[in-house]
Amino acid sequence: MPGYTGFGTTAADKPLSRLTFERRDVGKNDVKIDILFCGVCHSDSNSIVVDERFVLRIPKAMDLASTAPLLCAGITLYSPLRH
Repeated sequence: MPGYTGFGTTAADKPLSRLTFERRDVGKNDVKIDILFCGVCHSDSNSIVVDERFVLRIPKAMDLASTAPLLCAGITLYSPLRH
Protein backbone atom coordinates (compact mmCIF):
# COMPACT_ATOMS: atom_id res chain seq x y z
CA MET A 1 0.00 0.00 0.00
CA PRO A 2 1.22 3.56 -0.62
CA GLY A 3 2.56 5.90 2.05
CA TYR A 4 0.22 8.35 3.77
CA THR A 5 0.67 11.63 5.61
CA GLY A 6 -1.15 12.66 8.80
CA PHE A 7 -0.57 14.26 12.18
CA GLY A 8 0.41 12.08 15.11
CA THR A 9 3.05 11.41 17.71
CA THR A 10 5.54 8.66 18.35
CA ALA A 11 5.48 8.95 22.16
CA ALA A 12 3.24 10.32 24.92
CA ASP A 13 5.73 13.08 25.77
CA LYS A 14 6.24 14.21 22.15
CA PRO A 15 4.20 16.91 20.39
CA LEU A 16 2.02 16.24 17.35
CA SER A 17 3.87 16.50 14.08
CA ARG A 18 3.40 15.57 10.45
CA LEU A 19 4.10 11.86 9.99
CA THR A 20 4.38 9.65 6.95
CA PHE A 21 3.22 6.08 7.49
CA GLU A 22 2.19 2.96 5.59
CA ARG A 23 -0.99 0.97 6.02
CA ARG A 24 -0.87 -2.80 6.25
CA ASP A 25 -2.58 -4.95 3.65
CA VAL A 26 -6.09 -6.24 4.32
CA GLY A 27 -6.00 -9.59 6.14
CA LYS A 28 -8.66 -12.31 6.44
CA ASN A 29 -10.15 -10.78 9.65
CA ASP A 30 -9.91 -7.18 8.48
CA VAL A 31 -12.37 -4.70 7.06
CA LYS A 32 -11.30 -1.97 4.63
CA ILE A 33 -13.23 1.24 5.31
CA ASP A 34 -13.49 4.06 2.79
CA ILE A 35 -13.14 7.46 4.46
CA LEU A 36 -15.68 10.00 3.24
CA PHE A 37 -15.33 12.56 6.05
CA CYS A 38 -12.22 13.24 8.13
CA GLY A 39 -11.95 14.98 11.50
CA VAL A 40 -9.00 16.81 13.01
CA CYS A 41 -6.28 14.35 11.96
CA HIS A 42 -6.18 15.84 8.42
CA SER A 43 -4.84 12.59 7.05
CA ASP A 44 -4.55 12.22 3.28
CA SER A 45 -5.66 8.60 3.66
CA ASN A 46 -8.84 7.71 1.81
CA SER A 47 -9.23 4.33 3.51
CA ILE A 48 -8.21 2.45 6.63
CA VAL A 49 -7.80 -1.22 7.48
CA VAL A 50 -9.40 -2.29 10.75
CA ASP A 51 -9.60 -5.58 12.62
CA GLU A 52 -13.21 -6.73 12.36
CA ARG A 53 -13.49 -6.82 16.19
CA PHE A 54 -13.25 -3.00 16.24
CA VAL A 55 -15.81 -2.19 13.53
CA LEU A 56 -19.28 -0.84 14.17
CA ARG A 57 -22.16 -0.27 11.81
CA ILE A 58 -23.46 3.27 11.37
CA PRO A 59 -27.21 3.30 10.69
CA LYS A 60 -28.16 4.62 7.26
CA ALA A 61 -30.36 7.28 8.89
CA MET A 62 -27.34 8.94 10.57
CA ASP A 63 -25.66 11.80 8.72
CA LEU A 64 -22.05 10.75 8.05
CA ALA A 65 -20.69 14.31 8.19
CA SER A 66 -22.13 14.70 11.70
CA THR A 67 -21.15 11.21 12.85
CA ALA A 68 -17.47 11.32 11.79
CA PRO A 69 -16.33 13.89 14.40
CA LEU A 70 -18.08 11.93 17.18
CA LEU A 71 -16.28 8.74 16.21
CA CYS A 72 -12.95 10.54 15.83
CA ALA A 73 -13.32 12.14 19.25
CA GLY A 74 -14.25 8.80 20.78
CA ILE A 75 -11.21 7.09 19.30
CA THR A 76 -8.89 9.97 20.20
CA LEU A 77 -10.06 10.28 23.80
CA TYR A 78 -10.76 6.67 24.81
CA SER A 79 -7.18 5.57 25.42
CA PRO A 80 -6.02 8.70 27.32
CA LEU A 81 -9.10 8.60 29.57
CA ARG A 82 -8.66 4.86 30.18
CA HIS A 83 -4.99 5.24 31.09
